[in-house]
Amino acid sequence: MNPAQSERTPKSHRTCSYDAFDAIDIDGREWTKKKLEGNVVLLEFWSNWCGPCVSEIPYLRDAYERLKPQGFEIIGINRNLGTPEQQKLWLTTHGVAWPQIADAQGKQGPIADAFGVEGIPKSVLIDRQGRVVGVNLRGPRLTEKVSELLDAARQASGTDRRYERQKFGPDGEGSGGAAGVSVSIRD
Repeated sequence: MNPAQSERTPKSHRTCSYDAFDAIDIDGREWTKKKLEGNVVLLEFWSNWCGPCVSEIPYLRDAYERLKPQGFEIIGINRNLGTPEQQKLWLTTHGVAWPQIADAQGKQGPIADAFGVEGIPKSVLIDRQGRVVGVNLRGPRLTEKVSELLDAARQASGTDRRYERQKFGPDGEGSGGAAGVSVSIRD
């Protein structure tokens, strides 16, 4: 790795992986690396009390609606305050349709710790192979990078990845990943 790259990408993000990622969202659904395998995944660390986080929602909503059918998933890792019912009402009111994991109420939680998050908003973009490929991409830059990753995967395989996974099942091509930070969250 060249010195310029290490200045742009903190060490915690060069080595970070979500191989043991296991968390339950506020709707009770489990999210694991295995479940997300083959998708481009954005882990969005945020809270509804964070102005810059909230201003990002329209861009995230647009990217999610346009790119989800191609294999893009957003997992919100939030620090929202309030009951799960209050959180769900806020999310619905603001058009946030992607899964949300309550990492901690208003403070640093274990998932944020595992990914070296020191402040919010913070995003971690993970490619189809489970590698961190972007940090803090916002607005059009995020959409461009996700589209690039989705297009590259289709071109490399000569087909649509969703079809491959359906054809070969969840243990097909591309399983496995780099070792890295392990995180297991259970309520």
